[in-house]
Amino acid sequence: MAEQVPVALLRDLAEDATECVAYHVAPEDEDRRGVWERYAARLAAAGYAVSADPADLARADLTVVEADAEGVRRVVEAFDRLPSEQAGTVLAIALGGGSAVPVAGEDGALGAPGALLLRSPWTPRGWVSEEICDHTSLLQLCERWTAERGNAVAAEVAGWRRALCGDLSDVIAPDHEVSGPLPSAPGRRPAHPAPYFPTADLRLGETGPVLRLGNIGPVARAAAPFTMHDGARTRRLIVPASPNDDQRHVRVPVDVREGGYDVTVHGPDHFHRRFAGRFPDAGVHCTEEHGDRDPWFPGLTLQVWHESTIPVFFWMQRRLGERAVSKAAGYGSGTLERLPGPRQTARFKEEPGANTFGWYDVSVTTSADPTWVREYAGHLPTGLRPTLGR
Repeated sequence: MAEQVPVALLRDLAEDATECVAYHVAPEDEDRRGVWERYAARLAAAGYAVSADPADLARADLTVVEADAEGVRRVVEAFDRLPSEQAGTVLAIALGGGSAVPVAGEDGALGAPGALLLRSPWTPRGWVSEEICDHTSLLQLCERWTAERGNAVAAEVAGWRRALCGDLSDVIAPDHEVSGPLPSAPGRRPAHPAPYFPTADLRLGETGPVLRLGNIGPVARAAAPFTMHDGARTRRLIVPASPNDDQRHVRVPVDVREGGYDVTVHGPDHFHRRFAGRFPDAGVHCTEEHGDRDPWFPGLTLQVWHESTIPVFFWMQRRLGERAVSKAAGYGSGTLERLPGPRQTARFKEEPGANTFGWYDVSVTTSADPTWVREYAGHLPTGLRPTLGR
């Protein structure tokens, strides 16, 4: 544990490990050291060998070390000297100063951004993971390990934290060993599939706009955090996962100021939505279709229509730009649709596959209301195989 050490000081180690970029350090009011000490005592009582000395790596089942930057390097050196019969050892290095976005809900909040580096025969070098985690993820990993050995030892982890923070089993896959060189493409790193399928849309009712947030489908295996900002305040909440046949949404009212609304939503895996326009509205609509969307091989389909008696134009602009590696992706271009009369519909379809590694960034505007805009950006998860991260 080196949560006081910025990951930037050990960037060379990060490049040689799988980096969990959505890691959060322990909250300031949380006794992380005490939690680990109590869990170590439970492990020892169950017959496991525990230690706080990196020199004991070869003899202990669990070694927890509080270290500075140089101490981390000494631990890594000791790890590299382990005998071949202990090649299955997992080294986890928890650092501070990462890029994770704030996460909070009704039951509690995670700490400041950090980074978790994982090295083992089953964690490929130079990869990233977007799964939300903190030090309790390591506790859950230890729980899983003791259970599989037939001598389970439970840890102190609150229920809301278990639902939100993964146990790293998607990152550490002991059923197959990973080898090979570091990624060669600068700026792009292979990424593990993220266990979320965030959705967000805006409904306009008689009393005002309402956001509808979801985390839906077989890809969604963990609760998803959302952040909403409407220009006046920022709200954060956590949305549990739900299956396609029993979809559950969280509804959040949006403030209207000076005859309009403008709300931005952020979710896991760089999910971004923005909804802006007048209220009462100009009778133009854009919805994201999910009914025919394959959750394993998803695309993005937007349906637009209007209620006006005069022709209305809708313009979709692709904004991904430099992240597209092929002009075939069409990014930097746009699509124009003219709808002559009311209730007529048009569809904008995006299938950001190999050309953009699953990343997309589009906006939709209209001639009916210069303040009206819908923005859709993020990464379309397949849930099956790795992709390239940002």
